[in-house]
Amino acid sequence: MKNNLSTRISGATLTLALIFGISAASGTTAEAQSRNDGRNAQNQGRDRDRNESHEQNRDWNRGRKNDRRHDAKQIALNQGYQTGLNTGASDAQRGKKHNPQRSHFFKDASSQAFRQGFVRGYNEGYRQYRNNGRNGSRDNNGNILGNIFGRP
Repeated sequence: MKNNLSTRISGATLTLALIFGISAASGTTAEAQSRNDGRNAQNQGRDRDRNESHEQNRDWNRGRKNDRRHDAKQIALNQGYQTGLNTGASDAQRGKKHNPQRSHFFKDASSQAFRQGFVRGYNEGYRQYRNNGRNGSRDNNGNILGNIFGRP
């Protein structure tokens, strides 16, 4: 009986030790997993912040490029307009037909924006000169230079 009791006690002790060992190991694993989950969440948050920052920088750079393009387009429009204004007034003064595409400024333009500005300016210059000429500075034939230099 003593042998039987001692076997039972040993078996119970071994069982308790086994249960204690399993629960201790699983607690450590759970704790490590919990720590890893926290690290993963931190890493994900850091990655998300990094991605958002990268996207913001990309958007900002894209905005700057668009601003530069817009500024360059506006400069070309203004230059084309001024050139067209002078060319249109000159063509009207010389009695040439209205045709902005005839000009070498239009044909040799470096951009579509310059051409757009040139056509607007040309139309304005041609119209202004023609309207001013009709208000008394032209003769019946519409020849201003002829009046100034005494030629028909």
